[in-house]
Amino acid sequence: MVYDIIYQLESWGVFDIVLPFLFVFTLIFGLLEKTKILGTEGVEKHAKTNINAIVAVILGLFFITQFEIVQTLTNFLPKVSLFMIIAVMFLLMITFFGAKFHEGPSKPTMWLIYIAAIVAIYWALGPSLGFELPYWAYSNWTPAVVILGLIILIWSVIKSPPE
Repeated sequence: MVYDIIYQLESWGVFDIVLPFLFVFTLIFGLLEKTKILGTEGVEKHAKTNINAIVAVILGLFFITQFEIVQTLTNFLPKVSLFMIIAVMFLLMITFFGAKFHEGPSKPTMWLIYIAAIVAIYWALGPSLGFELPYWAYSNWTPAVVILGLIILIWSVIKSPPE
Protein backbone atom coordinates (compact mmCIF):
# COMPACT_ATOMS: atom_id res chain seq x y z
CA MET A 1 0.00 0.00 0.00
CA VAL A 2 2.81 2.44 0.83
CA TYR A 3 4.54 1.47 -2.41
CA ASP A 4 1.35 2.26 -4.30
CA ILE A 5 1.29 5.73 -2.78
CA ILE A 6 4.95 6.29 -3.71
CA TYR A 7 4.32 5.09 -7.28
CA GLN A 8 1.30 7.41 -7.51
CA LEU A 9 3.37 10.38 -6.30
CA GLU A 10 6.07 9.46 -8.80
CA SER A 11 3.54 9.34 -11.65
CA TRP A 12 2.30 12.81 -10.67
CA GLY A 13 5.86 14.17 -10.99
CA VAL A 14 6.39 14.88 -7.30
CA PHE A 15 9.93 13.45 -7.33
CA ASP A 16 10.95 14.99 -10.66
CA ILE A 17 9.32 18.42 -10.40
CA VAL A 18 7.86 19.30 -7.00
CA LEU A 19 10.64 18.12 -4.69
CA PRO A 20 13.53 19.56 -6.75
CA PHE A 21 11.65 22.86 -7.00
CA LEU A 22 11.03 22.95 -3.25
CA PHE A 23 14.66 22.05 -2.57
CA VAL A 24 16.07 24.82 -4.78
CA PHE A 25 13.46 27.32 -3.60
CA THR A 26 14.26 26.60 0.06
CA LEU A 27 18.02 26.86 -0.44
CA ILE A 28 17.87 30.07 -2.47
CA PHE A 29 15.27 31.72 -0.22
CA GLY A 30 17.22 30.79 2.91
CA LEU A 31 20.46 32.12 1.46
CA LEU A 32 18.83 35.38 0.34
CA GLU A 33 17.22 35.89 3.74
CA LYS A 34 20.40 35.08 5.65
CA THR A 35 22.90 36.99 3.54
CA LYS A 36 20.65 39.97 2.69
CA ILE A 37 22.25 40.14 -0.77
CA LEU A 38 19.39 42.20 -2.15
CA GLY A 39 19.87 44.81 0.59
CA THR A 40 17.81 46.00 3.53
CA GLU A 41 17.74 49.79 3.23
CA GLY A 42 14.70 51.66 2.02
CA VAL A 43 12.29 48.74 2.06
CA GLU A 44 10.41 47.27 4.98
CA LYS A 45 11.23 43.70 6.00
CA HIS A 46 8.00 42.20 4.71
CA ALA A 47 8.55 43.61 1.21
CA LYS A 48 12.17 42.40 1.18
CA THR A 49 11.00 38.88 2.12
CA ASN A 50 8.53 38.99 -0.78
CA ILE A 51 11.31 39.99 -3.18
CA ASN A 52 13.51 37.15 -1.88
CA ALA A 53 10.62 34.70 -2.34
CA ILE A 54 9.99 35.87 -5.92
CA VAL A 55 13.67 35.49 -6.83
CA ALA A 56 13.74 32.02 -5.23
CA VAL A 57 10.57 30.96 -7.13
CA ILE A 58 12.03 32.16 -10.44
CA LEU A 59 15.32 30.34 -9.88
CA GLY A 60 13.46 27.20 -8.76
CA LEU A 61 11.32 27.25 -11.91
CA PHE A 62 14.38 27.77 -14.12
CA PHE A 63 16.04 24.86 -12.34
CA ILE A 64 13.26 22.34 -12.94
CA THR A 65 13.18 23.10 -16.66
CA GLN A 66 16.69 21.64 -16.98
CA PHE A 67 15.93 17.91 -16.85
CA GLU A 68 19.58 16.82 -16.90
CA ILE A 69 20.37 18.94 -13.86
CA VAL A 70 17.25 17.71 -12.04
CA GLN A 71 18.29 14.12 -12.78
CA THR A 72 21.78 14.81 -11.43
CA LEU A 73 20.26 16.27 -8.27
CA THR A 74 17.89 13.32 -7.78
CA ASN A 75 20.81 10.91 -8.18
CA PHE A 76 23.15 12.95 -5.97
CA LEU A 77 21.01 13.74 -2.91
CA PRO A 78 20.19 10.16 -1.83
CA LYS A 79 23.88 9.27 -1.93
CA VAL A 80 24.84 12.33 0.09
CA SER A 81 22.03 11.51 2.53
CA LEU A 82 23.44 8.00 2.90
CA PHE A 83 26.89 9.45 3.60
CA MET A 84 25.42 11.83 6.20
CA ILE A 85 23.64 8.96 7.94
CA ILE A 86 26.86 6.94 7.97
CA ALA A 87 28.79 9.95 9.35
CA VAL A 88 26.24 10.51 12.12
CA MET A 89 26.32 6.81 13.05
CA PHE A 90 30.13 6.92 13.05
CA LEU A 91 30.12 9.96 15.36
CA LEU A 92 27.57 8.28 17.63
CA MET A 93 29.76 5.19 17.89
CA ILE A 94 32.87 7.25 18.63
CA THR A 95 30.98 9.25 21.24
CA PHE A 96 29.67 6.01 22.74
CA PHE A 97 33.28 4.92 23.27
CA GLY A 98 34.25 8.14 25.05
CA ALA A 99 35.20 10.77 22.48
CA LYS A 100 34.32 14.33 23.45
CA PHE A 101 33.14 16.16 20.34
CA HIS A 102 31.57 19.00 22.32
CA GLU A 103 35.12 20.33 22.79
CA GLY A 104 35.53 20.44 19.02
CA PRO A 105 37.61 18.21 16.79
CA SER A 106 41.37 18.59 16.58
CA LYS A 107 43.02 20.00 13.47
CA PRO A 108 44.10 16.59 12.05
CA THR A 109 40.61 15.27 12.67
CA MET A 110 39.14 18.19 10.75
CA TRP A 111 41.42 17.44 7.80
CA LEU A 112 40.22 13.83 7.82
CA ILE A 113 36.62 15.06 7.89
CA TYR A 114 37.32 17.39 4.94
CA ILE A 115 38.93 14.59 2.95
CA ALA A 116 36.06 12.20 3.76
CA ALA A 117 33.54 14.84 2.64
CA ILE A 118 35.38 15.41 -0.64
CA VAL A 119 35.58 11.67 -1.29
CA ALA A 120 31.88 11.25 -0.51
CA ILE A 121 30.86 14.07 -2.84
CA TYR A 122 33.11 12.69 -5.58
CA TRP A 123 31.56 9.25 -5.09
CA ALA A 124 28.03 10.67 -5.13
CA LEU A 125 28.48 12.91 -8.19
CA GLY A 126 30.85 10.71 -10.15
CA PRO A 127 28.47 8.53 -12.15
CA SER A 128 26.05 11.30 -13.14
CA LEU A 129 28.76 13.75 -14.23
CA GLY A 130 31.07 11.21 -15.84
CA PHE A 131 33.84 11.36 -13.24
CA GLU A 132 35.87 8.19 -13.21
CA LEU A 133 38.86 7.03 -11.28
CA PRO A 134 42.03 6.54 -13.29
CA TYR A 135 42.45 3.01 -14.62
CA TRP A 136 45.32 2.24 -12.22
CA ALA A 137 43.19 3.12 -9.16
CA TYR A 138 40.81 0.18 -9.68
CA SER A 139 43.50 -2.47 -9.25
CA ASN A 140 45.84 -0.63 -6.88
CA TRP A 141 43.53 0.84 -4.24
CA THR A 142 44.68 -1.55 -1.48
CA PRO A 143 48.36 -0.57 -1.67
CA ALA A 144 47.34 3.10 -1.87
CA VAL A 145 45.32 2.78 1.35
CA VAL A 146 48.21 1.00 3.08
CA ILE A 147 50.70 3.66 1.96
CA LEU A 148 48.35 6.42 3.09
CA GLY A 149 47.95 4.70 6.46
CA LEU A 150 51.72 4.45 6.84
CA ILE A 151 52.15 8.12 5.97
CA ILE A 152 49.57 9.08 8.59
CA LEU A 153 51.21 6.81 11.16
CA ILE A 154 54.69 8.20 10.50
CA TRP A 155 53.40 11.78 10.56
CA SER A 156 51.63 11.21 13.90
CA VAL A 157 54.84 9.81 15.43
CA ILE A 158 57.27 12.49 14.20
CA LYS A 159 55.10 15.58 14.56
CA SER A 160 56.18 18.03 17.21
CA PRO A 161 54.00 18.09 20.30
CA PRO A 162 51.97 21.25 20.94
CA GLU A 163 53.53 23.72 23.34
